[in-house]
Amino acid sequence: MTAGFPCQDCSVLNPSSSTSSNRSCVADGTLRTGSVLQGIVHYLQSTGLVGPNFCLFENVAGLKTKTRNADGSTGPSNLDHVGHLISTKTDRLLHVWELDPRMFGVPQSRKRLWMTAIPRRIFEGLLPEHEGYDTPDSGVLAFDDDHTYDPSDYEPATGAPKDLYSYSPPDRPPPRVRSTPGAKPLVGHGTVLDPPGEGGPRARAPPKPRPQVRPEWAAYVANTPKRRRPEQQHSGLPTPTHSQATTTTAVKFSSAASSSSQAPPRGPTERELLMKQLEIEMERKKLEADYLAMQLSQVQEHDAGLQGAKTPSIPKAAPAAKQAPACIRKPAAPPGGRSPP
Repeated sequence: MTAGFPCQDCSVLNPSSSTSSNRSCVADGTLRTGSVLQGIVHYLQSTGLVGPNFCLFENVAGLKTKTRNADGSTGPSNLDHVGHLISTKTDRLLHVWELDPRMFGVPQSRKRLWMTAIPRRIFEGLLPEHEGYDTPDSGVLAFDDDHTYDPSDYEPATGAPKDLYSYSPPDRPPPRVRSTPGAKPLVGHGTVLDPPGEGGPRARAPPKPRPQVRPEWAAYVANTPKRRRPEQQHSGLPTPTHSQATTTTAVKFSSAASSSSQAPPRGPTERELLMKQLEIEMERKKLEADYLAMQLSQVQEHDAGLQGAKTPSIPKAAPAAKQAPACIRKPAAPPGGRSPP
């Protein structure tokens, strides 16, 4: 079973974490940390032998801060009460590791407590039998160091024998990394780091190939910028409107076509749009000129009709007889009555 309980009441970022109520919330079953942990203990106690054989918990390092009494002495911490509840209520052994991400090559300083709770019956025959020795008190086991532990308390992994069921953190020192205030990660989520080499820096793994982000359908839109270009400003040409300068062409292509050397179709350029606009404007001016010329001719014909109605009619003279040209006119008869040959 993997479970967790809130850490806000024991976190160093909480100004009230040093108060007596926060330091004893696990034993009293109060606040968020104590109430949730009491619920976990109640679940393990109610399931009994059919309960989970392995439990994993995680919380902040502030859980092991000792309480301070009025006389200046220190009392048990919330972590001590966690081990006491797990041992007495559920008959399990609690082992605690304080791990830092820097121990595993992650450039981040964020210490956390990792706890495992395993039923005592699993360790029958594996744990060495206590041979007994003189102790100051029958309820206290004294070790070689200055710390004393109650039998119901937890056993930290660094003090337990290194056998099949207890492991200490890595013996190598953590790498020297720059401090990260607020535990802000220096690498993105999901970044994979290579395992540390012999005497060399850690390097990132090669990036994975990204999936194709271009959709199956792509629309190419040619938009004329709002600002007029310098050549348009000097020439005095009008800027085409957005509706005239925007064309949309939907082109369907596959992933194979996208990787080929053939370039996708493009929309008309700004110069082509401007030339088309000028052609349309010239055609419109020509039609207007033809229409004005037709109107002018109609007005002139109307004026000519009115002028002819006011002028009196004059009879036309009879056309004069046409004379033959001199070159074909017959010569006059000479005197004597004989005609020339």
